[in-house]
Amino acid sequence: MIYDRADEAIRILNRLNLRLFGRLKLIPADELNIIRETKDAYGTSARHAKRRYLEVAQGAYVEACVEAGMERSRAWRLMREDIVEAWLMGVLDEVDPVTRYRFDPETERKQARLAESLALTTFRDREVDKALRYWTLQTAQYAISVTDRARLEGFMAAGVAEVKWNTKQDERACEECRERDQQIYPIDKVPPKPHFGCRCWLTPA
Repeated sequence: MIYDRADEAIRILNRLNLRLFGRLKLIPADELNIIRETKDAYGTSARHAKRRYLEVAQGAYVEACVEAGMERSRAWRLMREDIVEAWLMGVLDEVDPVTRYRFDPETERKQARLAESLALTTFRDREVDKALRYWTLQTAQYAISVTDRARLEGFMAAGVAEVKWNTKQDERACEECRERDQQIYPIDKVPPKPHFGCRCWLTPA
């Protein structure tokens, strides 16, 4: 399926994050130590996330090229040129249309907010759990966003001019996604996903 690689990356990152954030509940409550440990937790998680995102994007790009009719061997050659670390850093440095923020600055903001909360509160477990929920949401959304971007790149590499929006018609689909189902868009004018966690997908038209 379209998001299988993203889902596997999310599962791996969630297990890592549970360990990293679990340690924050046990650190000594002095300000310098809190800053150091929260920076380490977010920094380690972000590095692992970026490595996983690149793997996700590379697989999504190849599958999109093949889906559009390109030979797999050629798709792999193009992927090694197009979907590299610099491409990923460029994607993460843009303001994501769903999250409305850039990856690294938002990571730093979340880290600083948690450090401040831990220095001021006696309810440490609650603050760590809340921060973990927000961080998990961020890392999961970017796995989806990177998949979508890489698929578009693959379609463009294969010469696709238009794509079709596909929505799974079930009780979880929002009204906006339902309205977009089966709509055709020029590949350079695809509207952004309307909400976090959107699993609508594009196919060559």
